[in-house]
Amino acid sequence: MKENKTQSQAIQQIFVSLPVWNIESITGYKPQTTFWQDFSIADRFGVTAVQDTFNRAFAEWKSNYIYLTEMVMVLNHKIWQWYQKNDELSKLYDKSGNKQTSTPAIISKIMNSHIFTKLRTEPHLTVMDALAAMSGRSSFIGK
Repeated sequence: MKENKTQSQAIQQIFVSLPVWNIESITGYKPQTTFWQDFSIADRFGVTAVQDTFNRAFAEWKSNYIYLTEMVMVLNHKIWQWYQKNDELSKLYDKSGNKQTSTPAIISKIMNSHIFTKLRTEPHLTVMDALAAMSGRSSFIGK
């Protein structure tokens, strides 16, 4: 019995209230990742946690342009969320790493990906078409 008491004492719960990311109601795009939740949790623990979350997520998903696109969407929303409320977080989300992993560098990588090549070569398609395709609502993007 003593062992169970020690184990239960070692377990602590942390409850974090997360802001809602209303991207689906705004654009119709249903997020495929937990980036919003991951970064929202990191926000509560400060800039070191946000930078660590970014580094880990980018390292894991840097070759997946759909996930990178969603990451950029989250980073841009986070810049806005913290603008004039927490300059340190807002600036970190704007920089998001170094030259190779900054938000502009990620956007450049995405812009050179298959999805945006398709958008550039087929003018009747829109970014909303791309978002719909990424969420599985459309199949205009070939594998």
